[in-house]
Amino acid sequence: IPQVYYDTDSVQVRPKSLPTLDSLAYLLIHNKDVRVEIRSHTDQKASEEYNMKLSRKRAQNILQYLIFKGVYPEQLTSQGYGESLPIIPNPQTEEDFAANRRTEFKILNYNREKFILRDQSEEEIKSEKNSEE
Repeated sequence: IPQVYYDTDSVQVRPKSLPTLDSLAYLLIHNKDVRVEIRSHTDQKASEEYNMKLSRKRAQNILQYLIFKGVYPEQLTSQGYGESLPIIPNPQTEEDFAANRRTEFKILNYNREKFILRDQSEEEIKSEKNSEE
């Protein structure tokens, strides 16, 4: 699952990240046994305390968005990590800082045999079943 990115000091995801969230919502709606941890992070531009609060708000914002899209709350947990797990430990450029402002998704469990990645037509399902026999 691709990561979601933010502007500095913002809980709003960048618009280019919305298709990622919509795809995740689709996947979770069609795979009710999948559980995901929403893991939000910040850059190092503010205090640790502030960044922890900001990352928690980001994770909660994503959780609420996915629930609004139809995902069951039981499928989701959210956690803010502040600046504790940077991708780039010693950022030098704005691009480095931006890489650290992100939300990641960790799949906690799923049923491999029932996992659906996309819509399948009845014809595709029948074709797959016939090829397995």
